[in-house]
Amino acid sequence: MGIISDTSLTPGRLLKHFLAADGLLQHFSALTSPTSPDTPSPTPRMFESTLTELGAEAGRAAHVGDTPRTDIAGAKAMGMLSIRCAGAVDQGDPPAADFVIHDHREIPEFLCRPA
Repeated sequence: MGIISDTSLTPGRLLKHFLAADGLLQHFSALTSPTSPDTPSPTPRMFESTLTELGAEAGRAAHVGDTPRTDIAGAKAMGMLSIRCAGAVDQGDPPAADFVIHDHREIPEFLCRPA
């Protein structure tokens, strides 16, 4: 699993620190964040870098995010399965995700479906 974080509130180095402190960092093989604060999102480079680091193909990968404009649009542009998490804030703006969840425990249901 990998994380693509485009938040300007928590730079990648701080996110990595928080994940390590909570014992979660070990579960992720890739952590990608913008190279500079003014990097526009979604950037294909972030998705490509993460897929490469994971050794994954876009057509066989899923991206879970909460923001349609960046997370869902970026995943769709790469040909990835897009899952919008509407658990905290339901941003139903376009583009529409392939699936919408309200709890991360719902993710395996969509990943285990036959292609």
